[in-house]
Amino acid sequence: MNRFTLEQRWEILKNDFQSECCVAETVRKLRTIFGRNDAPSAPGVRKFLRKIRETSMLKDNRSHPSAGQVRTAERIAAVAQSVRDNPRTSTHHRAQQLNVSRTSLRRILHKDLGLFAYNKTSGAKPKSIGKV
Repeated sequence: MNRFTLEQRWEILKNDFQSECCVAETVRKLRTIFGRNDAPSAPGVRKFLRKIRETSMLKDNRSHPSAGQVRTAERIAAVAQSVRDNPRTSTHHRAQQLNVSRTSLRRILHKDLGLFAYNKTSGAKPKSIGKV
């Protein structure tokens, strides 16, 4: 369900009350008000009404704020210093040491510091085709 403004939510609730809790009739009325493409679907209306019954709130209750930015200047400097101190440390151990996720560490190494991870392989090198 799309996020609706407070006025649109009030309109949904009002039309549901006027249609005596008949979701199909509510959706038909909302299509005339919001337009065919912007009106909520029947499952969307049911979900919205269930949320109102559970929370008794018409307003959105966002209790989970978005996560803060990980790639800060301080964090980038800490990663750069860690790489300078011990360049052979794996990304797994470095992420644990710096208390940052491996994905964020790889992004800092790649995007901010211009470093690329690679594995050295040992063993026989392939023979050249032209040599015998």
